[in-house]
Amino acid sequence: MINSTEYVKAHILVRDVPQAKQWADIFSTEALQVDIIDCGSFLADVKLYLASNTTRSTMDRLLLPSALPGVDRVIYLDIDTLVLSDLKELYSQDTGPVGLKAKRSKNPHVATIGNSLRAWGHDNCEQILDHIDGKWPSFNAGVMLMDLECLRQCDFTAKTMRYVHEFGVNDQHACAIYAEGRCAPLAPSWNVFIGSDHDRTTPWHILHWAGSVKPWTPTAALHEMWLSYQPNHGVSCQNSRMPRVIETLDSMK
Repeated sequence: MINSTEYVKAHILVRDVPQAKQWADIFSTEALQVDIIDCGSFLADVKLYLASNTTRSTMDRLLLPSALPGVDRVIYLDIDTLVLSDLKELYSQDTGPVGLKAKRSKNPHVATIGNSLRAWGHDNCEQILDHIDGKWPSFNAGVMLMDLECLRQCDFTAKTMRYVHEFGVNDQHACAIYAEGRCAPLAPSWNVFIGSDHDRTTPWHILHWAGSVKPWTPTAALHEMWLSYQPNHGVSCQNSRMPRVIETLDSMK
């Protein structure tokens, strides 16, 4: 909240976090309302192709259009991000025809959905590519501006769930397939990867520890900066337990 000039409502996606309601009470203020969304056993029985440093909680962002029926848009943030600027500027940007805005992948090995699926070692890669255009650009889903009303009209959840259930694709691949190459590009400064481009990207609006080394790890790059933003409430940070955060700027209040 240090950098915000607007009232913020934060929707926290959690699984198996019994202290979540307590966190909501602790962190809510006049300028910040914290709402807990328990995603429970969503996709618990589906075989998924996930990275070793992620859990099934990464899939929960696919529920947002249905989980927040009264919300028009959100900024989705992974828990391994640090916001350094006012989100009002990002919140007002255009999301394009499919209701998503995200940072496109520059690494040629994963820059397209076809290459990304192959790099992921997906068993069903060729079957998936029979249904889609493998040249569609891929993007990082850790920071996304999401127009939820547009996503509801475009059947986002149903379309992404089809590929999740049939092929076990992760949330990022599901979003890229849904977008069909029409995801609005997010400026790199709004999703600065630590370790790969933070030393050559300015300004830093949102930092993202997207790799296996997370910001709460003492040896992580810029760990001290991340630590300086943590409130002194005695809440421990445990990787597998930490929720994802979505921030909604409510300029109408």
